[in-house]
Amino acid sequence: MAQLDSTSPSLAQARLRGVLGLTLPLLLAGLLAWHSMGGLDIWLHHHAGQDILSGQGFPRANSYSFSEPDHPWTNHEWLFQVMVALTGASDSQTPLSRAVRGWNVVRLSLVAALMAVILLGDGGLGRWRQGRTPAWLGLCLLLGLAMLWPRLILRPELFSYLFLVLLVRALDRPLDRWLPTGGWLDLFHPARPLGLALVLTVLWSQMHGFSSLVLPLWVLAALSGWWRGKPLPERPGGLVLVSLPLLALGLCLTPNGLQGLLYPLRALGQFQGQEVELNRTISELTPLLKTRGSLGLTMAAFKASLAVGFLRVVVTWGRLSPLRVALWALAAAAAVAGQRNVGLYALTFMLLFTAPAGPNILGNRLQAAARSLPRILALAGPWLLVILTLALSGVWTVNLLDSRFYLSEGVSRRFGGGVTPARFPAETARQLNRQGPFRLFTNVDAAPFLLDRTQARLFIDGRTEAYSPRTWARYNNLKQADAAALADLAALAPDRVFLNTTGTAFRPLATALLSHPDWQLAGCEATGLLFTPPGTPAFGQPPCSPDWSALSAGPNPDKRDVRSADLLLAWSTNLALTGDTRGQERALRLALRLCPDHPQAQHNLGNILMAAGNLNEALTLFQGALGTNSRLAGSALNAGVCQMRLNRPAQAVTSFKTAVGLEPDNFQAWANLASAYLQTDQRDRARRAMARAVALRPGDARLREALRRMQ
Repeated sequence: MAQLDSTSPSLAQARLRGVLGLTLPLLLAGLLAWHSMGGLDIWLHHHAGQDILSGQGFPRANSYSFSEPDHPWTNHEWLFQVMVALTGASDSQTPLSRAVRGWNVVRLSLVAALMAVILLGDGGLGRWRQGRTPAWLGLCLLLGLAMLWPRLILRPELFSYLFLVLLVRALDRPLDRWLPTGGWLDLFHPARPLGLALVLTVLWSQMHGFSSLVLPLWVLAALSGWWRGKPLPERPGGLVLVSLPLLALGLCLTPNGLQGLLYPLRALGQFQGQEVELNRTISELTPLLKTRGSLGLTMAAFKASLAVGFLRVVVTWGRLSPLRVALWALAAAAAVAGQRNVGLYALTFMLLFTAPAGPNILGNRLQAAARSLPRILALAGPWLLVILTLALSGVWTVNLLDSRFYLSEGVSRRFGGGVTPARFPAETARQLNRQGPFRLFTNVDAAPFLLDRTQARLFIDGRTEAYSPRTWARYNNLKQADAAALADLAALAPDRVFLNTTGTAFRPLATALLSHPDWQLAGCEATGLLFTPPGTPAFGQPPCSPDWSALSAGPNPDKRDVRSADLLLAWSTNLALTGDTRGQERALRLALRLCPDHPQAQHNLGNILMAAGNLNEALTLFQGALGTNSRLAGSALNAGVCQMRLNRPAQAVTSFKTAVGLEPDNFQAWANLASAYLQTDQRDRARRAMARAVALRPGDARLREALRRMQ
């Protein structure tokens, strides 16, 4: 068959398909990276970076806390922190919308660089020019983005992702390409794989603790080379073997020295044998598949990617890099263990598909089957894949631009620049910054921001490795808000207490302090409540008194306004905590006027209406919340309760089954499902459901009695 030249229509079509397959994921990644700044850790990094730039040097101990000021701390992210300090506002009085502009641009630039490296590496541009970009590549990259997007935030791991991809490509070559040809000095040449690996290692180790992956990655690469049947030659073998100590030395070339190399081992062992469940405090440490109420697309994509990745490995067995296969498998296990590792897994999944790999026997048979199809189908097939990629990208983009995607995924970020509203207590920080140094107890949701924007010394600031297990256990116990917790809080002797109430963990403590004689409500804003000892001057107008006129209008009164709805939702929580139930309902109704499909506002207003006996309207709200975010087990449970009270047990069965499917360890959902089964004459199923409820709550006498009556 004659070879096609650059003017061939077939080659032109293949190039066009390649352009679409490469650019659509790149553009979509850019949109996913352009979101409001909501990360908590960024403020800690900014503060630490400013300290370094001001000449305070590199800290060896925790200097931001009054609970453990001498606890050893290895600042392994110093260069990232300097970059954050240089691109952020140095003045703590700068409005947040202006303070984060530089960070938004930095994040977008890093994500663009990461995607470009993924898309154009392994001969990506050359493959496009030759018309060899597979039509299915765009779909696989979209699947990878569906897992990567939660980690597209300005954190050191963005640099880790970039360095990881570069390092994999540097080491994923036959062993004979590794070997120096001009003597020992050639080992350091950046044009050689090991020389480039050494450069990347030194840079990576200044940015993030994930640089510790370099050594196991090198070992996997060497094993991959051996697996390919190219063992180390005898004469230059010593040069290659010495590269492992060189890479270890590269990890030590930081201000932390040997401590930088040992940091990952110390951090991993810090909580071993300790009864401290950090996933109760740090949500990203929760196992991915046990995430509640959010990341529905991400978890579905993860499950699908396991099947797709396995198929890729099988079809290209013997031709695909063993290094990439091993990394993909290990990253999958890491993602199952912790939600924060899903970004790392997404990258290894993409690397499976961007690597060139010829098909094996199974792949040849698939290609032969494709050639046996009628010509019109063979020609249309690749275009159908591209059209599907275009359609999925379009739907995703439409839902992303007005933040419907973020609402459906149950996360706080919103499309566009600026900051995530109801996330940072800007007014509290402004007032506290006028009061000089003080001791502040606050939860981790507000700690980094208040550290950076005030002169506070904190009980805890969120760095897991900067505090002992004893301090983390003490922090978790304070959430109980019982007499022992209140006595422990008094023993800490903080000058101020600020509790961010956008999460549920510290609402019990906020409620306890509202009625405690040793504390007074000194300030209230959408994000939380400020408490001070009696007699301390207050600011604001406690109890909570939002500016209703400003909240009602919002910046865009004639448009859908998700961010103002977020603020009203946050205000509703504090209005409820301070006893203003009428104001709580007003805030929620106003939030739904600005954003009718806000799932959390729908759910919370539904709770109020259900308690008041307005079951039909409450049911509509619960079902609406589920329609937007299908991961809300509480909405499914409450919808079933409404349906039972409205004498619709068959519908209630469906709702309760949804609830137990989302949260299998929810005993209330199982008990209610049992009741619904009874009312629909399904006694055996009712007995099994109630037995499950009893197993989850063995100490509940009422559940045991209900099960006994079903026997």
